[in-house]
Amino acid sequence: MTKDIYNPATWTEQDRAFLDAACKLTPEEMAFMLEMMQTVDADPEKSAARADFAEQQAGNYRLKTAEGRAAFMAALRAV
Repeated sequence: MTKDIYNPATWTEQDRAFLDAACKLTPEEMAFMLEMMQTVDADPEKSAARADFAEQQAGNYRLKTAEGRAAFMAALRAV
């Protein structure tokens, strides 16, 4: 996401697509996304590896279920 998130003129197409998708999330899905983003950013030494893991492995988990989200978060924290 662009560094100037408050200025729509600086948003890329990827930024706009991300925001469009985020607007369609349920409150539970939004909470999961925030938790995931906080986990990725929590440890600067692991941030890049966790971001790569999340991008590459998300499709291998059933993120629409509480169990799938919990398994994904456990695996993300283990990175």
